[in-house]
Amino acid sequence: MADKDVWYPKYDRIKVIVFVNNQSERESYFGLFKLMLANDVIKIKSSKHDAWIETDKLFVQFLFKSEGVRGYRAHYVLNLTQDKEFDDFIAKPMTRIHDYLEKDPNWFSLLK
Repeated sequence: MADKDVWYPKYDRIKVIVFVNNQSERESYFGLFKLMLANDVIKIKSSKHDAWIETDKLFVQFLFKSEGVRGYRAHYVLNLTQDKEFDDFIAKPMTRIHDYLEKDPNWFSLLK
C-alpha cells in the first residue's frame, strides 16, 4: 500500500505534555509558557488540579509526575522533573502520534 493510500489522522493542534514535580514548579513553568505564548493564547486554565494553555496551533498540558500519567497521548513530551527513571519508564506517550506529523502538510515544516 502506497503512502497516499494510508490513513493518517489530522490534528488541529499539536499536543505537548509538560511533566513537573510539584505545584510550585507547575506555577513557574505555566507562567513561562503563558509569557512565551501570550499573543497567541485562545484559552487558559490554571487550578489546583489542572493547568493548560491553548493556542490556535498548540495545546500545552501541565501534569504532575506520577505513575498515573503513563500513556498520555501527545506529539511532544517535556519532562522537566530531572528524574531519569521517570523519563525512561513513564514520561512517554502511549502512541507515537508524533510520526503522523510527517505525513500532514500542515505540520511537516515543524519537523525540518
